[in-house]
Amino acid sequence: MSAPAAYSPAGPLRCASWCALVPAFLGCGAFAAWLLCGGVIDELGSFAWVGIAGLYLGVFTLPAGCFALLVARARGAGGRSLAVRSLWMLGNLPLAGLCLAGVLACTRVQLVEVRNTSGAEITDVRLFGAGDGTWPTIMLPHLAAGETQRVAFWLVVKDALSFSYLQRGLENVARSDEQVGLGPVEPKRLVLEIGDGGQREMVARDAGRWHWFDLRFLVR
Repeated sequence: MSAPAAYSPAGPLRCASWCALVPAFLGCGAFAAWLLCGGVIDELGSFAWVGIAGLYLGVFTLPAGCFALLVARARGAGGRSLAVRSLWMLGNLPLAGLCLAGVLACTRVQLVEVRNTSGAEITDVRLFGAGDGTWPTIMLPHLAAGETQRVAFWLVVKDALSFSYLQRGLENVARSDEQVGLGPVEPKRLVLEIGDGGQREMVARDAGRWHWFDLRFLVR
């Protein structure tokens, strides 16, 4: 003989599911929508408020969901149903951390495009921070004449980008006025154009929309 509907575990299990899924949907949905809209820093605010709302909602729904699971267990819910919903609720914690890490990764990526417009090869291109050990030196061993290479890196603290390279056996090092200042939440796309006779120019532009695609050039 089945239990009366008032004592069925279906209601508490459904409540636990909502307690687990709604905060996750708000947080992940806000992050995904921000990426699809271009991942622009200046537009992060409105999406961040939705994500924060999901985070605070999770603080309240977690104990409510746990209570619903206790009620469902008392009404004879199966162990598998209880375990699945428990994992959903506990999974919100690392999921929130992943969304936050994704935002930090996207807002700290910097892209450098090195163009060799000279008629000779360039070797030992070094891209490094003007500060002391701000980030590891990025090496580009060889650029043929007319070749372009792109590299991306994560910037943790504010610093300036400097560079050096060998051209026709002579070392060229960036002057202080050629160094470009960078900020950790100011993603840039920098173009270093190297010509003949020691001519070079470093141009920095705002990363713009969908700059998180630059992560495919990330130095590993």
